[in-house]
Amino acid sequence: MNWYKIFYWITVADNAILFFQWLAGLGLAAVILMAIIRGVCSDEKWWDKSNQDMKKFRAWYARTWFLSAIISLIGWFGVIFTPSKADCIFIIASGSTAQFLTTDSSAKSIPADITKFIHQYLVKHTENLSDDDKRQLGLQSPKEKLLDKVKKMSKDELVDYLSKDDSITVK
Repeated sequence: MNWYKIFYWITVADNAILFFQWLAGLGLAAVILMAIIRGVCSDEKWWDKSNQDMKKFRAWYARTWFLSAIISLIGWFGVIFTPSKADCIFIIASGSTAQFLTTDSSAKSIPADITKFIHQYLVKHTENLSDDDKRQLGLQSPKEKLLDKVKKMSKDELVDYLSKDDSITVK
Protein backbone atom coordinates (compact mmCIF):
# COMPACT_ATOMS: atom_id res chain seq x y z
CA MET A 1 0.00 0.00 0.00
CA ASN A 2 1.44 3.37 -0.91
CA TRP A 3 1.43 6.47 1.30
CA TYR A 4 -1.27 8.23 -0.74
CA LYS A 5 -3.76 5.49 0.06
CA ILE A 6 -2.75 5.47 3.71
CA PHE A 7 -3.27 9.20 4.13
CA TYR A 8 -6.49 9.04 2.12
CA TRP A 9 -7.91 6.45 4.52
CA ILE A 10 -6.70 8.50 7.50
CA THR A 11 -8.73 11.45 6.20
CA VAL A 12 -11.74 9.20 5.55
CA ALA A 13 -11.50 7.82 9.11
CA ASP A 14 -11.36 11.35 10.48
CA ASN A 15 -14.53 12.24 8.56
CA ALA A 16 -16.16 8.97 9.64
CA ILE A 17 -15.84 10.07 13.27
CA LEU A 18 -17.90 13.17 12.46
CA PHE A 19 -20.57 10.97 10.85
CA PHE A 20 -20.65 8.64 13.86
CA GLN A 21 -20.90 11.62 16.23
CA TRP A 22 -23.93 12.93 14.36
CA LEU A 23 -25.45 9.45 14.23
CA ALA A 24 -24.96 8.96 17.97
CA GLY A 25 -26.36 12.41 18.74
CA LEU A 26 -29.46 11.99 16.58
CA GLY A 27 -30.10 8.49 17.93
CA LEU A 28 -29.74 9.73 21.50
CA ALA A 29 -32.07 12.66 20.80
CA ALA A 30 -34.66 10.26 19.39
CA VAL A 31 -34.38 8.01 22.47
CA ILE A 32 -34.87 11.03 24.74
CA LEU A 33 -37.83 12.18 22.64
CA MET A 34 -39.37 8.72 22.95
CA ALA A 35 -38.93 8.85 26.72
CA ILE A 36 -40.67 12.23 26.80
CA ILE A 37 -43.52 10.84 24.68
CA ARG A 38 -43.84 7.92 27.08
CA GLY A 39 -43.93 10.33 30.03
CA VAL A 40 -46.55 12.58 28.44
CA CYS A 41 -48.64 9.65 27.27
CA SER A 42 -48.48 7.76 30.55
CA ASP A 43 -52.18 8.29 31.20
CA GLU A 44 -54.26 5.10 31.33
CA LYS A 45 -56.31 5.92 28.23
CA TRP A 46 -53.18 6.20 26.08
CA TRP A 47 -52.05 2.68 26.93
CA ASP A 48 -55.49 1.01 26.98
CA LYS A 49 -54.94 -2.52 25.72
CA SER A 50 -58.39 -2.89 24.17
CA ASN A 51 -58.12 0.16 21.89
CA GLN A 52 -56.89 -0.83 18.38
CA ASP A 53 -55.42 2.62 17.65
CA MET A 54 -53.43 2.45 20.85
CA LYS A 55 -52.13 -1.01 19.89
CA LYS A 56 -50.81 0.49 16.65
CA PHE A 57 -49.35 3.43 18.56
CA ARG A 58 -47.64 1.12 21.07
CA ALA A 59 -46.20 -0.98 18.23
CA TRP A 60 -44.93 2.16 16.46
CA TYR A 61 -43.52 3.44 19.76
CA ALA A 62 -41.68 0.16 20.48
CA ARG A 63 -40.21 -0.04 16.94
CA THR A 64 -39.14 3.59 16.96
CA TRP A 65 -37.58 3.38 20.41
CA PHE A 66 -35.70 0.18 19.52
CA LEU A 67 -34.46 1.59 16.20
CA SER A 68 -33.36 4.83 17.88
CA ALA A 69 -31.45 2.91 20.54
CA ILE A 70 -29.71 0.73 17.91
CA ILE A 71 -28.77 3.79 15.81
CA SER A 72 -27.38 5.51 18.89
CA LEU A 73 -25.35 2.45 19.88
CA ILE A 74 -23.92 2.07 16.38
CA GLY A 75 -22.94 5.75 16.45
CA TRP A 76 -21.27 5.48 19.85
CA PHE A 77 -19.37 2.32 18.89
CA GLY A 78 -18.23 4.10 15.72
CA VAL A 79 -16.99 7.07 17.75
CA ILE A 80 -15.15 4.79 20.16
CA PHE A 81 -13.52 2.45 17.64
CA THR A 82 -12.68 4.84 14.78
CA PRO A 83 -9.31 6.50 15.33
CA SER A 84 -8.91 10.22 14.79
CA LYS A 85 -6.38 11.64 12.35
CA ALA A 86 -3.89 12.26 15.15
CA ASP A 87 -4.34 8.70 16.42
CA CYS A 88 -3.77 7.30 12.92
CA ILE A 89 -0.60 9.33 12.42
CA PHE A 90 0.68 8.20 15.83
CA ILE A 91 -0.10 4.54 15.05
CA ILE A 92 1.64 4.68 11.67
CA ALA A 93 4.65 6.62 12.93
CA SER A 94 5.23 4.50 16.00
CA GLY A 95 4.58 1.27 14.11
CA SER A 96 7.00 2.20 11.34
CA THR A 97 9.64 3.27 13.86
CA ALA A 98 9.27 0.08 15.88
CA GLN A 99 9.43 -2.03 12.74
CA PHE A 100 12.56 -0.21 11.59
CA LEU A 101 14.28 -0.57 14.95
CA THR A 102 13.51 -4.29 15.21
CA THR A 103 14.32 -5.31 11.62
CA ASP A 104 17.14 -3.05 10.45
CA SER A 105 20.63 -4.06 11.55
CA SER A 106 21.93 -0.51 11.07
CA ALA A 107 19.48 0.81 13.68
CA LYS A 108 21.76 -0.52 16.41
CA SER A 109 24.45 1.88 15.31
CA ILE A 110 22.37 5.06 15.67
CA PRO A 111 24.76 7.66 17.02
CA ALA A 112 24.42 8.68 20.63
CA ASP A 113 24.05 12.33 19.57
CA ILE A 114 20.83 11.54 17.72
CA THR A 115 19.38 9.69 20.68
CA LYS A 116 20.31 12.63 22.95
CA PHE A 117 18.63 15.01 20.48
CA ILE A 118 15.47 12.88 20.43
CA HIS A 119 15.50 12.72 24.23
CA GLN A 120 15.86 16.52 24.52
CA TYR A 121 13.13 17.02 21.93
CA LEU A 122 10.75 14.80 23.87
CA VAL A 123 11.62 16.47 27.17
CA LYS A 124 11.04 19.92 25.64
CA HIS A 125 7.60 18.96 24.34
CA THR A 126 6.54 17.18 27.49
CA GLU A 127 7.41 20.19 29.66
CA ASN A 128 4.50 22.08 28.09
CA LEU A 129 1.99 19.41 29.09
CA SER A 130 -0.44 20.06 31.91
CA ASP A 131 -0.02 18.23 35.21
CA ASP A 132 -2.98 15.96 34.42
CA ASP A 133 -1.50 14.98 31.05
CA LYS A 134 1.89 14.27 32.65
CA ARG A 135 0.17 12.17 35.30
CA GLN A 136 -1.71 10.16 32.65
CA LEU A 137 1.46 9.57 30.63
CA GLY A 138 3.46 8.64 33.73
CA LEU A 139 5.94 11.49 33.24
CA GLN A 140 5.91 12.82 36.80
CA SER A 141 9.09 13.13 38.80
CA PRO A 142 9.28 11.28 42.12
CA LYS A 143 8.82 14.61 43.88
CA GLU A 144 5.58 15.35 41.96
CA LYS A 145 4.29 11.83 42.65
CA LEU A 146 4.96 12.26 46.36
CA LEU A 147 3.29 15.68 46.41
CA ASP A 148 0.19 14.29 44.68
CA LYS A 149 0.03 11.50 47.22
CA VAL A 150 0.50 13.85 50.19
CA LYS A 151 -2.11 16.35 48.95
CA LYS A 152 -4.82 13.71 49.27
CA MET A 153 -3.94 12.80 52.87
CA SER A 154 -5.44 14.19 56.04
CA LYS A 155 -3.22 15.51 58.84
CA ASP A 156 -3.34 12.24 60.78
CA GLU A 157 -2.68 10.13 57.68
CA LEU A 158 0.27 12.36 56.80
CA VAL A 159 1.82 12.04 60.28
CA ASP A 160 1.32 8.27 60.18
CA TYR A 161 2.82 8.06 56.66
CA LEU A 162 5.87 10.14 57.60
CA SER A 163 6.51 8.07 60.72
CA LYS A 164 6.45 4.80 58.73
CA ASP A 165 8.17 5.79 55.47
CA ASP A 166 11.92 6.15 55.86
CA SER A 167 12.58 6.74 52.15
CA ILE A 168 11.79 10.46 52.46
CA THR A 169 14.84 12.60 53.03
CA VAL A 170 14.88 16.32 53.62
CA LYS A 171 17.69 18.28 52.01
